[in-house]
Amino acid sequence: MLLAKTCQRWRAIAIPAAAPPSPPSPPSSPRTVSINDYASLLWQCRGLDEVRKLHAQIAARKLDRNTFLGNVLVDAYSKHGSLHGAQLAFGRITLHNAHSWNILMAAYAQNGHPRGAATLFHWMCSQGVRPNAVTLSTALLACTAARNLALGRKLNELIASEALEIDSHVESSLITMYGRCREIEEAERAFDRSPEKDVVCWTAMISAYAHNWRTSRALELVRRMDLEGIKLGLPTYVSLLDACASTMDLRNGVAFHQRAAAIGLDRSSTVVAGTLVNLYGKCGRVDDARRVLDAMPVRTSVSWTAMIAAYAQNGNAAEAINLFQCMDLEGAEPSDITLISVVDSCAVLGTLSLGKRIHARIRSSPSFSQSLMLLNAVITMYGKCGNLELAREVFECVPLRTRSVVTWTAMIRAYAQNGVGEEAIELFQEMLIDGGTEPNRVTFLSVLCACSHLGQLEQAWEHFCSMGPDFGVPPAGDHYCCLVDLLGRAGRLGEAEKLLLRHKDFEADVVCWIAFLSACQMNGDLERSQRAAKRVSELEPENVAGRVLLSNVYAAKGRRADVARIRNEMKSSGVKKFAGRSWIEINNRVHEFMVSDVSHPRKLEIYSELERLHREIKEAGYVPDTKMVLRDVDEEKKVQLLGYHSERLAMALGIISTPPGTTLRVVKNLRVCSDCHAATKFISQIVGRQIIVRDTSRFHHFKDGVCSCGDYW
Repeated sequence: MLLAKTCQRWRAIAIPAAAPPSPPSPPSSPRTVSINDYASLLWQCRGLDEVRKLHAQIAARKLDRNTFLGNVLVDAYSKHGSLHGAQLAFGRITLHNAHSWNILMAAYAQNGHPRGAATLFHWMCSQGVRPNAVTLSTALLACTAARNLALGRKLNELIASEALEIDSHVESSLITMYGRCREIEEAERAFDRSPEKDVVCWTAMISAYAHNWRTSRALELVRRMDLEGIKLGLPTYVSLLDACASTMDLRNGVAFHQRAAAIGLDRSSTVVAGTLVNLYGKCGRVDDARRVLDAMPVRTSVSWTAMIAAYAQNGNAAEAINLFQCMDLEGAEPSDITLISVVDSCAVLGTLSLGKRIHARIRSSPSFSQSLMLLNAVITMYGKCGNLELAREVFECVPLRTRSVVTWTAMIRAYAQNGVGEEAIELFQEMLIDGGTEPNRVTFLSVLCACSHLGQLEQAWEHFCSMGPDFGVPPAGDHYCCLVDLLGRAGRLGEAEKLLLRHKDFEADVVCWIAFLSACQMNGDLERSQRAAKRVSELEPENVAGRVLLSNVYAAKGRRADVARIRNEMKSSGVKKFAGRSWIEINNRVHEFMVSDVSHPRKLEIYSELERLHREIKEAGYVPDTKMVLRDVDEEKKVQLLGYHSERLAMALGIISTPPGTTLRVVKNLRVCSDCHAATKFISQIVGRQIIVRDTSRFHHFKDGVCSCGDYW
């Protein structure tokens, strides 16, 4: 691909220091500078500091009281993200005109305070200022952003009762407001009332349908436009493609792509191209999305972000990070949405050092460091990388009054996933008492997970029973799975099975039955394992996990014929076991391994280290559990196969590549097998390191020959 040629995979992300801009210089004698001169200088400002310096000069001459120059100051502060500065400049103006109110309302709306803009509209009307078309459009856009339907309706009534002069932009803003507030019938009435519908109104109505999942109505409107000879414009195509993306309507999305391509919009318009990237990404067509991106003559931050998100959302975290590095090299500025996708990808791969670099970048930016969504993603990332200290540090940096339920849950989940259940439960209590925040279903899932790791069945049951009555959160299947896991940990498999079969409030899905089957395997209960595996096959015939777990139970019981039978059934039905993969990050580069992998450039050193480790852990008392090898080979070959599992290859590379005592962090895409779990306990003791392994079940913190999971996972 074009971009791949310019970027090396896993290149360390540079964090360049921005060169300070050169401020515009007024004439040497401030007394010679006119109002128009100052206005021109303000329009040229490239940073907030420059605006403040000019404002100080203007205020010294009391020129900021002038309506025209005061308006320019309000606008300048707004454009550079200082709502406070805009408010101060507005307050200094002696006589406000409609434009003064319009630009301050726009400042509120554009700087993330749409409710403030709506309040300002009320204040403006109370001052006897008659709103114009721009005022109404701005106020309606603020209502849209704030989802303030009540004020939007009052504006609609005001327009009708006062016979205010409006244009198509006001009409389209009204349609958009109703559409975003989920009042699609009101939007249709506003559209139908419009006497002369131009392409702006048509596009607003199409967008309203798109945001209300009425794709068929949007398509019907397009047919009407075609019949009336109204040409689809760029905004119309963007709305249509957005509609197809939101409903994952690939067929119509491709059709509109072809229409846009016929008039060259897919290449000439970066907005259309970016929307196409988003469409194909949402529909899982990542290669098509990448082709659109590569064909763009100029790639915008939006198109880069859409492609990075497409990779992240479709399970290709490595490519998401790689593309972000390419974006960085081309000098494109990321948004908070870009960084959220990258941080999420770091979490998936467990790339702690890269995650730290991104976090450093976030801290250095005033706008990014204030983004709660981004900080929540960073907390989650550190939790998934097994670094609870850094996760808590970021959590504590978020002021108590601004912490959302997502913030609290991210930290609680980090503790729970890493087996630190006491801290998770304690933080949950703090959230209820000090934070005054209502938990959601994900919060409760994290709390139940913490109870599971602690083996506290009674406490888990209390939290479970409080969900609906006390907090209005009805338990779902994943909450029942936690109870099944707890009952299995306690060896109470009969009660767990009864819960799955007879509970009136939910019907157990495949995930619940696999959790039960896993508990049966850990307890060696063959009869219940068979029943659970049968239920998994009935619910999802193509499911691999159920068959593999049952095969493991048979292997542990020495029933080789049943193991062979399951393998043959999987082979004949075309069901394949997922290949085990493990990742480890060393010096800002992620290394990936499969079982018996010989593709790494340091393979000879890796296998030599594995042989050394195998000898030493055997001397320390390790006995290979060859019953877990399902292949029909001799005993020596089984031992060798166990020793070459992907996580052990990753550990060996980590040991030979990092200084003694360095913590190793390994991520695996499957559940760690019992033999590798036992071997890793011995390895952690022999090499004197903490080894953190994240599998699909939980985190395993191995240290001094002990695992945090207590040998139950």
